[in-house]
Amino acid sequence: MSHDLFPDWVMSTLDQLTTEGPFGNGRVQIGFAFDGLFLPKEVVVPLFEKAKSLGIKVITTHYCRNAISGM
Repeated sequence: MSHDLFPDWVMSTLDQLTTEGPFGNGRVQIGFAFDGLFLPKEVVVPLFEKAKSLGIKVITTHYCRNAISGM
């Protein structure tokens, strides 16, 4: 699984937070936001699988067309 697009501390912090939760007596949930859907499937799918394996239920992503990527 490739996490080269994030510094090492990002995924280790995500691991730590999901292990230490729940927070706020269960009122606060850890989420995962990622707007890199332009990246290859081989990069994106493992990230979402990792988030799901950590028990993260709130996963957010966005997609929009723009002039830079020619879409």
